[in-house]
Amino acid sequence: MDAVFQFTLPPECECLGSAVSFADDIHQILSRTPLLESLDLNDTQLLCNHMTCFSAPRGCMLLHQGDTSGFMLILLTGRAELLLTDESGADHSMASLGPGRTIGEMSMIDQTPHSVSCVAQEPVDVVVLTREAFRDILLTMPRLGNKLMLAVMHSLAERLHRAQFDLMHQWPKSAPPWSATIPGPL
Repeated sequence: MDAVFQFTLPPECECLGSAVSFADDIHQILSRTPLLESLDLNDTQLLCNHMTCFSAPRGCMLLHQGDTSGFMLILLTGRAELLLTDESGADHSMASLGPGRTIGEMSMIDQTPHSVSCVAQEPVDVVVLTREAFRDILLTMPRLGNKLMLAVMHSLAERLHRAQFDLMHQWPKSAPPWSATIPGPL
């Protein structure tokens, strides 16, 4: 499936073509990534049939906070930074991501706007999985689809736990925002 024209990346991104051409390299990267390490070479090759590879220069804004995209990126090489823009327009660095990390999977799943922006900190190579390709995999290759869905769920759970941890440490010790043992409103 050629998904090149089903989504929009910035014009400075260079399309490298179908991920099938890079399946062995992609498998090596994914096999070292806890989120996607359960994919064997055959799974990766099947997945690559539904993805497209791109190269982006340093400073390229891969995703914009507030935009909807309908795809997720898997970072193959380089580093990218997640930025949160506050009400005053100031950018705050949320995380720096390396090879194997996924970006945009929440928006791909629920079609909501991106909660953060993502900018390439150095030249990067990414592979793109569109919402349509993800649905096709779920319907036609349930074994692979289940592995991908579990990986996405794991990623989302990890982010939720991190957000809960951060929230807990922002509240004063004497006044927690909620309690499982103290009655009161949630």
